[in-house]
Amino acid sequence: GDFKNLEVLKSIKLTSGDKIFIPKKPSSVTVVGEVMTPGSLLWTKNQTAKSYINSAAGFTELADKDKVFIIDPNGKATRKSQLWGASSIKSGSTIVVPRKIVLTSALGKISAVTSVIYQLTLTLAGIDSLLSN
Repeated sequence: GDFKNLEVLKSIKLTSGDKIFIPKKPSSVTVVGEVMTPGSLLWTKNQTAKSYINSAAGFTELADKDKVFIIDPNGKATRKSQLWGASSIKSGSTIVVPRKIVLTSALGKISAVTSVIYQLTLTLAGIDSLLSN
């Protein structure tokens, strides 16, 4: 629920068996996809997507640098045209660097689709892990 409003909080009635879960604020940012060392890095205030990607040893040769996107802790995905600008990354975010897809044959298409599904699975697992802590 949206508990930012005090009036909403006052109107909530708890009954026996109800549980209140207050998640901890994540302290990391996850970088997945076509970077040299994908994984989670400690969150630092005012750090940009570019600096996190550089901390993950940079892009691989297969990275689609123009289609990098960020999944915020609330699940909202954004791809900014000025991704490398001054906008900082929120703690708990996931930076996704997709693979550049060049379709050459049926086997190449299957490999590309499999890779995308794998990357999305990793991303969802990372988000689930952050939310369950």
